[in-house]
Amino acid sequence: YRDGKHGPKDEARAAQLFASTCDAGFARGCNNLGSLVMDGRGVPKDPPRAVGLFTDACAGGAPNACYNLARAHRDGVGGLPKDAARAAAMKWIAIELALAIAMAITTRVASILRSLLRAQLGNRINAMILANLIPRALAHHRWYREKFPDYPPWRKAVIPMVL
Repeated sequence: YRDGKHGPKDEARAAQLFASTCDAGFARGCNNLGSLVMDGRGVPKDPPRAVGLFTDACAGGAPNACYNLARAHRDGVGGLPKDAARAAAMKWIAIELALAIAMAITTRVASILRSLLRAQLGNRINAMILANLIPRALAHHRWYREKFPDYPPWRKAVIPMVL
């Protein structure tokens, strides 16, 4: 509903859905709701509330939320004073969380690859999991490179030193 990719765009409905996932404890839902609240898309504009949502989502492990919080500190929005040092620290937290997610995905993919090799590539379930995880790992990797210019260029998304 937020972007209109799979039907008509309805940011108010997207905000309702993100609010329900946020209330259920899903950090990404809080971050997505915070983005709508920050800009007043589908809900009243309320930067202090958005900063609170980003803070909760960052604490819940959502790297995008930490990045959004870094931008809020950098720009001094939502009741926050401009603070370049705090913004830089939040950016590094975002990077660390993103790397932890990438490492978890990489570890899972490596485990599946080992299983596939042991099973002589006969396990279709693992192949389907790989078909899901590898594109996600690559998308996360692209996002880190776009958002963080100091992201280490030698890091790979799936298989160290290869992919």
